[in-house]
Amino acid sequence: MKNLRGKILPCLILILTNFSLLGRDFEIRGIWMQATEIRDKKTAEEIVQKISSAKLNAVFILVYYWGGKSFFRTDYAQPVNERLRQEDLFTYFIDECHRRGIKVYARFSNGQEGGKGNDGILSTYPHLQIENIRGERMRWFDIGKKEVRELQVKLLGDLLENYPVDGVQLDYIRFPSLSYCYCEECTGNFKNIYGVNPIELYYALPVSLGISSTPLARATRAKIIARLENGVPAISLREDNPGWLLLFNWEINKSSIPFFLQILRRALESEKGLFIPLPRRELGYDEEGFGEILRALRNGTIDYKMIGEIADIHCEESILLLPAVQRLGEKMCAELESFLRSGGKIIVTLGREGIKEGRGYERLLGMEGKGARINGYYLLTPVEKHPLIPVFPDSQEKRRKLLEEWINFRKGLITSFVEEVYKKAKRTNGSLTLSAAVFYNKNLGDKVLQDWYSWLENGVVDFVAPMAYVDDKRLLSALQEWKSYDPHLGKILPGLSIYQLRKGREVPKDKEAVMRQIRIIKNAGAKGFILFSFPFLTDDLAKELAKL
Repeated sequence: MKNLRGKILPCLILILTNFSLLGRDFEIRGIWMQATEIRDKKTAEEIVQKISSAKLNAVFILVYYWGGKSFFRTDYAQPVNERLRQEDLFTYFIDECHRRGIKVYARFSNGQEGGKGNDGILSTYPHLQIENIRGERMRWFDIGKKEVRELQVKLLGDLLENYPVDGVQLDYIRFPSLSYCYCEECTGNFKNIYGVNPIELYYALPVSLGISSTPLARATRAKIIARLENGVPAISLREDNPGWLLLFNWEINKSSIPFFLQILRRALESEKGLFIPLPRRELGYDEEGFGEILRALRNGTIDYKMIGEIADIHCEESILLLPAVQRLGEKMCAELESFLRSGGKIIVTLGREGIKEGRGYERLLGMEGKGARINGYYLLTPVEKHPLIPVFPDSQEKRRKLLEEWINFRKGLITSFVEEVYKKAKRTNGSLTLSAAVFYNKNLGDKVLQDWYSWLENGVVDFVAPMAYVDDKRLLSALQEWKSYDPHLGKILPGLSIYQLRKGREVPKDKEAVMRQIRIIKNAGAKGFILFSFPFLTDDLAKELAKL
């Protein structure tokens, strides 16, 4: 890695030095704002006047956000307010800015959807959302999905063809964390290249999971598929062809839910329905464990149906799930036995204290005897192969390397989209500038899969704006890092905050603190700055900025 960096950095430095000499030929003194601050032509004029009074020469205005709504006219998004259907306030704002020598950069929120409640595009089209490893969705555009990328490129096309902006800035151009995205499309594309589903890298056996329960002690009619490191049976299978019963010999909790859901999805690939019997006298569930699994099914978009009578479902095409069982009576065991022998499939998980009440369940499950209570993290290891149970076939070193590739793959999804947008913008108008608002250092960027240094290296952005909303000490540290990649700061335009938190509220930052940070970056060689954000631009600060 050190050798690679040694080869890359001189090339990157040469590229950035050339850009500094041949590219951006004026100092950007910019400010971020949201387009919704423009309510009418009068407020547009007032905003432009205030920006001009501070001798700022660029505005980075958010035009796509608010639940997937836009401030510009397009066929691919609803307007953020109804007034925009009658009056094109964005065109008016651009004209006013240009009249005063202020450049306008249209800012897109590519990841975070914004909006409130269920009013956004991602509520209407939930499949466009990102998913975590549990299958839980979040109101955040999945930039790895082809459909999302196509939508956002079309939006960009409408903007660039109809509005004389000076550039585009990408924002939230990242994933929210390393926990995303594990949707079928992203994981499937990775599997096509590397031959393994990345979820299995985390949850294929052997794997360490949090285990809590009072397990059954030994197998009779069932066979053990996996054991804990202390020898306790973890997963057992009773086969009654074509039916089978799979027992998770512990309570499924937050630690083990992704592992459990992965196996459940495998089982549902060949079956038509998942059914959960309602609790009754003969069948009782641990309330907490039962609720945890039902939430996981809903969040993981796995359909299921609660049923009163097992006899009402078609055995050979159905899976019965008994989550967090703590009571299993003789009559219920007889019904389940009949279902199993008719070709049905059953998955059972235990409650926190195991099965505390009932008769006949040991014969049904093919397990007997109560073991000692266990609680903690245990390594699950495979005993026998089975199609439902994922087992990683190679060494742990290979597993580690594939996990690194999975991180790089997801970084590459973001990077390739940035490149796609860059090419689209330059084809439309070669003089347009593409930039990105990014996390302010490499460590934070890596945590959200935002590899912005590679964007600079590969020339797929004209510049980046690291959002350094930090104190002076961390700003100086960031400058040191930036200059190690870009000595002249030709492609790195610092973003500074002009607000602060005071008693839990956002208030304007003292003008002295703002001006001090501007001096710090200018002394380091920065070619300008962007301030966050317009609502905190006080008259006093505007006067100080005008003196620069």
